[in-house]
Amino acid sequence: MKKPAGYNFPEVKRDAYSIDVFNVLDQISNIYMNNLKLVPELFNTQNYFQEKENNFMNRAKKEGVDLSENQKYRNFIIPSSFDTYPDFLAFTLLVIDPIKIGLLLTYQSKMFLGNHYAEKNNFIGLVEHQIYNQVKNYDIFNQNIRLEKIVEWVKENKVFLKKKVSKYDDVNFKIVEIENEFAKVLYEKLNFYFPKKHHSNLENLLVNGVSTNICFNGNRNQLAELFKRLLYNKKIAVNTLDGLAHWLITNFYVLNKFGKQEVFKKDTILQVLHRIEDEPPKSKKILLDIAPFLSENNRKDQ
Repeated sequence: MKKPAGYNFPEVKRDAYSIDVFNVLDQISNIYMNNLKLVPELFNTQNYFQEKENNFMNRAKKEGVDLSENQKYRNFIIPSSFDTYPDFLAFTLLVIDPIKIGLLLTYQSKMFLGNHYAEKNNFIGLVEHQIYNQVKNYDIFNQNIRLEKIVEWVKENKVFLKKKVSKYDDVNFKIVEIENEFAKVLYEKLNFYFPKKHHSNLENLLVNGVSTNICFNGNRNQLAELFKRLLYNKKIAVNTLDGLAHWLITNFYVLNKFGKQEVFKKDTILQVLHRIEDEPPKSKKILLDIAPFLSENNRKDQ
């Protein structure tokens, strides 16, 4: 098995804001063992973090990576592409000086490569919707300052990102308005048409309005017609069809027969949105159970 590069044992070095698997496991395990009366029953076991470590080692072994020396010297900087990365980021946020949480998250956001839980451009969403809850669940001291620092960082960086969008700046996150409960239903129904690795981004887009770039496993006109149908069934609201087309081409792409990304063409999407003749046949329409097809005359009354 291959050994990870970048280590010169027994001397090890760590960056101030890197995520070190073994070091952080040792730290949080010691905190728990010294405060067993505060530990929730679910985590109240001497073996809990040892099992975490064993699972991590087993997954690395299955990937053909030999971490035996790293485990011995308690040093391994986890790449953000690992699916176990969120766990160790949460643990690190629990042991670092709370005042430095913003610095840690900024550093990690610039290094983030993306993994099963979030695409490369969605580190903020990962922190807001997953890491925050993990920190809250594992924090036996109920240190609100850690949660406050996380929320503070998310708010600051969301504002920063909104300043960088296009001519749709003022309405970008309101181009498509979906009632929250229906957004959750739509996500549950629609995720069948997207790769599993994109599900969290799809949910973030529909429920929270966070812009993304995800692969639709179907024809472009199917997705455009679905949102047209949602619109005339009054399941969603948009300011203009041009805005809806912009939203679709910004957030979705398809793969061609060679497996290469292809963007949605705005003119083609607008044709589907404006003309019934350019809609896919009824047999190709998706999710008719949540937004029924209506003839053109019946749509005028909706």
